[in-house]
Amino acid sequence: MFVCTAMFPLVDVRDAADAHLNAIEKGRDGERYLIVNSLNSTSLEAMSLYLTKHFLPEGYGGYISTFSKPVVWLGALFSTNFRMCKYLNTKGFRMDNSKSVEELGMDYIG
Repeated sequence: MFVCTAMFPLVDVRDAADAHLNAIEKGRDGERYLIVNSLNSTSLEAMSLYLTKHFLPEGYGGYISTFSKPVVWLGALFSTNFRMCKYLNTKGFRMDNSKSVEELGMDYIG
């Protein structure tokens, strides 16, 4: 398994629970809300390191391998996984949670 260096926004489970309750109370029928903390993001590498640290002692597998940019660019010629990694490392994720903040009154945990 290889790990992209792209950053991914996360959401605290307490925020996810609050968002569901707020959507019931304040949301509009049929509307969708992006529930993500746009200020709190992490890399796949950091997530993998955390999960490996906490779950490897429990018997779950974990392996992390990172690749340099030239290797990812070359691998993108032959592998879908490398193509996705190249795209994410170049473009990243752009997520706008303003609708959930404005309409649901979300105040995300730092």
